[in-house]
Amino acid sequence: MSRLSGLAKKDAGLYEKTINLPFITMEEKFEKTLQELELSQFVSIEAKSCIKKKVEYKNKWAKCIIKYNFTAGISTTSRVESLHSKLRNHLNSNSSLMELFQAFREIEKQVLIILRKNMKGTQGI
Repeated sequence: MSRLSGLAKKDAGLYEKTINLPFITMEEKFEKTLQELELSQFVSIEAKSCIKKKVEYKNKWAKCIIKYNFTAGISTTSRVESLHSKLRNHLNSNSSLMELFQAFREIEKQVLIILRKNMKGTQGI
């Protein structure tokens, strides 16, 4: 949601709602927040377009939608777990600060490659 970082300064309340959008458990509140974003003068056209694309897949990330799917109580923090795994692969208790920065730089490169591939795949949407 980095496209919305300017919103934090202009409308902190709406920014907070936006950050918590995936965790809203009531569909009515979810839809109301989306409507607030759409009507806000502080959200750029580019950000609104990005949000619309993400909402097309809300059945994969919005708690108010996926709560109706059987998950056996399992939820994921895969992005964070993935980052921790990559850090563990690069670092250990004897690693220097320089090695930490190099590990972050390597992970950043890998993430950028993945994001670019994903963006190429969504350009036809």
